[in-house]
Amino acid sequence: GFFLCLNSKSSKEIEWHCKHYKGRGIMKSYKSMEEFAAEYKIPLENIAATFKDYNELADKQAKDPEGGPYEAYGGGKAWDKWGKKFYHNLPLETSDQFHIAIVTPVIHYCMGGLKINAGAECMNASDKVIGGLAYGGGKAWDKWGKKFYHNLPLETSDQFHIAIVTPVIHYCMGGLKINAGAECMNASDKVIGGLYGSGEAAGGIHGSNRLGGNSLLDCVVFGRVSGRSAAKFFTSQNIKFIESVKAGTGAGAAAKL
Repeated sequence: GFFLCLNSKSSKEIEWHCKHYKGRGIMKSYKSMEEFAAEYKIPLENIAATFKDYNELADKQAKDPEGGPYEAYGGGKAWDKWGKKFYHNLPLETSDQFHIAIVTPVIHYCMGGLKINAGAECMNASDKVIGGLAYGGGKAWDKWGKKFYHNLPLETSDQFHIAIVTPVIHYCMGGLKINAGAECMNASDKVIGGLYGSGEAAGGIHGSNRLGGNSLLDCVVFGRVSGRSAAKFFTSQNIKFIESVKAGTGAGAAAKL
């Protein structure tokens, strides 16, 4: 896994969340990076060197935001080889207090399970209904398998809060076919000029099923890619129009506008 490290300034910005995740046991606070390094047997000098490089990159980005040798994430230039150009809550110091969480892959959704019929009754290997099987195991008097009952009795004279429950589409796996530049393709795999797709409007990115969290990743990555591609397209169209006007052939293009 990876470590999410929040220094004291970052922790303060999301103080409630830090308390919440500490309470759930998935985040831990440390008085310093030395304490963290000792627990995970990581050389403190490695962390100090990483912090030093990070602070220097932030300083370079602040002083010369367009002079970096790398393409920045979201456009522009960066001094960081991964394209990072925004830095907050600096400086990073090993003597500071930190909230740290371990970031690991998770199973977003399990596609396997018990076979059921249209009535949600569980079926055995011979496709026979397993009668009296309670939800969560054991036996139930309720035909749907319910065995836990709370806040009784139910009375029509009581006050109620009621919501309408309707089916929703959690995520759409299908959509327009796009290329690496987020340009939409037709049935012959030819680019449809000026049309771009990303997120749930585009299909084929995740295969037959997506991993948890990848929907946001898809939206952010291909959202930026499509924006960049669209900007390049319309810039080229504007240049062509201006050149046609200068050449005295821009009437047709102007009419299209």
